[in-house]
Amino acid sequence: MEAVKEFTTDHQTHLKAAMDELVVSGVDDGFVIFETDEGKFLQFTYGRGEGLTFDLSRMGLTEGEVERVTQLEGMETMTQTEMSYLVQVGVDTRMGARLADSVFREVFHCPQNYRIQATIDIED
Repeated sequence: MEAVKEFTTDHQTHLKAAMDELVVSGVDDGFVIFETDEGKFLQFTYGRGEGLTFDLSRMGLTEGEVERVTQLEGMETMTQTEMSYLVQVGVDTRMGARLADSVFREVFHCPQNYRIQATIDIED
């Protein structure tokens, strides 16, 4: 099942709710993608036994965004691959929501009332 939701306020609550939906589904290899109107996005994948993994694609990031993401609070345990910045979140959806909101605000410099679309894929 794929669901698409949009919101412009109370971002951390909505980000957390989408991740909660993913975790509660228990579907292995499920994911949620959060994207702004400007095309900036990040995703969380879910795997049984691993929980949630924050995944920020390196493709399309500006030099400034790369610098800001590596200095962002919450990224201390980040793993860098050729394609992504990854952070294991487990089932701590509150931490995942704070991290995602920080990336949108501090890395992508989204305005206070930024609009986001959440696409949740929990097909088994």
